[in-house]
Amino acid sequence: MPSTNGARHVSRPRWLTYSRLDRWQNLVDAMYKRVTLVVKPGQIIFADAKVECTIRTMSRFGASIEASPHANIPDQFVLLVSSDHKSYACNVVRRRGKRMVIAFA
Repeated sequence: MPSTNGARHVSRPRWLTYSRLDRWQNLVDAMYKRVTLVVKPGQIIFADAKVECTIRTMSRFGASIEASPHANIPDQFVLLVSSDHKSYACNVVRRRGKRMVIAFA
């Protein structure tokens, strides 16, 4: 009888077949490929004020931007991307220092 040295063998759940695991990995890979790393200038527009920002990552659902932490930016604003000639209505999802994660409304 082989010695286990106190370790228990943990098997994978029966529902997690290798084909399902491959499909899950493909889904995760596809999610990360949808985020485009960019460095674009932008403007945050709210209440007749404009704050310059830098767009770091962008997807069709939202973006990660950097702006001055001293500017009192509200939770809802319009992001103007002048290089693309587009504007997006945005909601702030998370703030950390000068970085913000936003979702497009």
